[in-house]
Formats: sequence, structure tokens, C-alpha cells
Amino acid sequence: IVQWNVGKLMGVSEKLEQNFDHESVQTRLIKAQSFVETHNPDQLIKLLESQNAEYYTQMTDEAKALVSELVTQLEANPNQEVNELEELVYGIPKDPSLSPKENAPAQRAFFKDVYNLLLASNRGPRLSTFLWAIDRAQALKLLKF
Repeated sequence: IVQWNVGKLMGVSEKLEQNFDHESVQTRLIKAQSFVETHNPDQLIKLLESQNAEYYTQMTDEAKALVSELVTQLEANPNQEVNELEELVYGIPKDPSLSPKENAPAQRAFFKDVYNLLLASNRGPRLSTFLWAIDRAQALKLLKF
């Protein structure tokens, strides 16, 4: 999910209180990338290079507004930690008058929209961690219409 960025991977490792040698991680990351691209290309998680306008045009106005709110929050708070992003992505589509079970379908639909705009897929890695790990500028470019 770090898009083969060794610096981001080292950051994740540090947050997990794991201390790995930078050179060793870089060497292994290159090998891991080669292995996945050669033997499991369907498992690659790769940000789109350009906006998924076709998907966006099929979204409802309400869904577009939720994505727009995500963009606004990501721009306003560029250094959010994973736990803050977790609250954000679950909170944007949440109706406070509903129970968690009643909110779940709207949250899943929101996640599906975000994944389609970022990856052209209905699913992806845990959204909060993914948003933290990926290049924020590229994510905003893909989400901002």
C-alpha cells in the first residue's frame, strides 16, 4: 500500500516500533515488487494515473458531496495520523441518528466510491491506512473533480 516507497515503509515500520535497516528494506522491497509484478500482478495495489471520470459521472450527487468532503478534510489536515483518518473516513458518511449497523451500508458505499476513484476497484486495503500511506497529492488529484 505504500506504492513501493521505501521512506513510507520505513515510517510504517517505525510507527509499529520495528527497527529495520534502510538498505535491507530497500533491497527486499525491490525483490518483493518484482515478485508481485511477475507472479501475482492481480494483487498489485496501484493508484490510477488519471482521474476515473467515467466512474465519477455515474455517482449520485450525494456520493460526490461525500467525496468532496473527504478532499476538503484531507487538504485541511495534511498530517493526519491513521487513527484520525479512520475517524474521518467512517465519520463522513455517518448519520449520527442511526446505529452503527444502520450506518454500515452508507459507509461501504462511500469506501467503494473512494476505491473506484483511486484504484478503479470496488475494494482495497484498509482505507484509513491507505490514505495515510499513499502520496497525498496524487490521491487529491484523483479525488478532486
